[in-house]
Amino acid sequence: MLKAAAIKSKLLLRSSSFEDFADGMLRQTYTRHKYDAKLEKFVEDTVEGQMEDHTLSVSLEGATRELYRMKIYSKWRGCDNYVAKKYRPHVDATRDMYFADCQMQMVAKKVAEEYNKLKPPKRVDFLECFVIEERVEGLQSEYWCCEKFISGEYVKHSGNSGFVQEVHHRLTPHAFSHFSFLHSGGTRMIVDIQGVGDLWTDPQVHCIDKPEEFGVGNLGISGIAKFFKTYRFNPLCEWIGLLPFEHSPTGDEASLQDLDWEQASHDWHISDLSKKNNPYKSSISKQCSKMGGDVHFKLASLFENGTFGDPDLHSAIFHVECAAKLGDAAANVCLAKVYCGVARDTLREHRVAEDLDLSVAFWLVAAQAGDLEAMSTVANYYEGTLTTPSIEPSYKSAVSWYQALVTEHEKLADDADLSEDDFELHRILAKMALLYEQGGKGLTRSAARAYELYNDAAAAAEEMMKSKLANKYYEKAAELEAEAENEAPPASPAVSAAESDAQWSVNKLVFHGPGDVLESLADTLLEGLDANAPTAVANFRNAYSMYKTAVQQEVEAEMGESAVKTWVCMCTLKIGKDGEVTRVLPERMRYLSDNGLHVRLAGALRNVSGHIEAMQYVLHMAHEDADVWVENEPLNKAGCYETCTLFEMQQHWSNLAA
Repeated sequence: MLKAAAIKSKLLLRSSSFEDFADGMLRQTYTRHKYDAKLEKFVEDTVEGQMEDHTLSVSLEGATRELYRMKIYSKWRGCDNYVAKKYRPHVDATRDMYFADCQMQMVAKKVAEEYNKLKPPKRVDFLECFVIEERVEGLQSEYWCCEKFISGEYVKHSGNSGFVQEVHHRLTPHAFSHFSFLHSGGTRMIVDIQGVGDLWTDPQVHCIDKPEEFGVGNLGISGIAKFFKTYRFNPLCEWIGLLPFEHSPTGDEASLQDLDWEQASHDWHISDLSKKNNPYKSSISKQCSKMGGDVHFKLASLFENGTFGDPDLHSAIFHVECAAKLGDAAANVCLAKVYCGVARDTLREHRVAEDLDLSVAFWLVAAQAGDLEAMSTVANYYEGTLTTPSIEPSYKSAVSWYQALVTEHEKLADDADLSEDDFELHRILAKMALLYEQGGKGLTRSAARAYELYNDAAAAAEEMMKSKLANKYYEKAAELEAEAENEAPPASPAVSAAESDAQWSVNKLVFHGPGDVLESLADTLLEGLDANAPTAVANFRNAYSMYKTAVQQEVEAEMGESAVKTWVCMCTLKIGKDGEVTRVLPERMRYLSDNGLHVRLAGALRNVSGHIEAMQYVLHMAHEDADVWVENEPLNKAGCYETCTLFEMQQHWSNLAA
């Protein structure tokens, strides 16, 4: 780690440093490469300049680059003073390293512009940077990174692997790094903040989704995790709308000393924040609340493997649980394996009492998040290959999950974590074919569909050069061919235009069923009802009774999705201990969330009809902002849905069988 003396360095350079610049030096023509952060590409032109042949002497230790004074000429502005940076010979730098440095600085400059739109107490900026190339015929080109010369006190506020300035700690640099993570949607972070005042240079970008970009200093999610390990939430972060990053109470994170934030704010006061309005704070907080799960999961691995000292299993467990709360699929898979005793790469030595119901809960959350291994495991539970008391086999649900895997078969081929039986497309198709051939457990037998799937499985096996398996699938298809040709097509009852609008769709859930009459009567009783009216209590009680009866009728008719919708309405009527019924209309989903009823609703769907899509809907609407995509849904007219974390759903999983 850099020493404090090396972090805060006075560049003994002032504007007068250029007074002795040898203007008589020969001007040279350089090719200039400027990065356009908006277009995400370099553009090229030529400039004239003069560069000294000897380096500047600076006191910053550990430097990997040499600095040269330079003047660049413009027909509009005369000439400007620049610093040209070149890697020292021992670095063995490549052309790409110079371009990566320039790209990072210009990307950071663009993010700084977005940060400044919040109108924080201190605005920030990065020096404009470009690469110059000296082309000499017959020789290899030479490169430099150039930026305007600035004078003043140079301070390094953070490093690229977790270092955070302690001696001269400030609020703005670290709030900016956290903001950059949020701005990128959790895929990038700008660190290694250094410069003069709030004019910075030479940043490092850690990028998760494009590890090949931003040079060798791009540590990806490891670099982001190391920053958050030493990062402290400060009053400026709170004003922006950022949320604290949870630290393990048992790890060395807990020993981070408290800082005097008023002193750290330097030339402005913490009290000034209360006078400044940030209209983006709410939306930033909402976005921030859903991010960072993958970072917590990476920290768990780093703690477990002893990256920060001795292996720390307690901190690793803490961060895996934090990641699961934030919906990280890998963390949920990890905990699913913990509770069913399956080997895993993270929390390898963590042992708990087996709890298959809780394990299934984690598998389901991971599957809903799109984890391929989890999707396959959930399909196996519904098929009956794996068993647990909380899940009754449902071929219909198994086929739904296998179909999701078929849709993702291109991704499956690259997933080395899945076993061969699970990720090979032909095996998934063959499993689906067998289920349709057998039928039952909620799935209508269909020889025609099985015939089609066996043929698809054979074709997929042939593509993988598995001729024996292909022949086996073709034989199975041949056995079903005659029956498939004579099979009547599935009935498609005609529906009216009004009824067709009430069918299940991806983005909207509308119900219809035998309880609709009672439900309509209950809705009529409650429509426009004044809670203080003399008849209010009686109407509430009657409506509650009607909803309850409607639920029973719909359950008996195996209309699981209809039962859930009615149950939601029923649960907006809260019965007190004294038998009094009151309506919680404005906060209907908050009541559901507080009582874990959304999980019960999902359980009813599973137990009654195995309707996995409706089950996913209930879990989704309990923790997502449903206003975005069910704006016209009747359940949404009374008010907004309350959020509920995935971890709370898992804790309430035992209610599913209730």
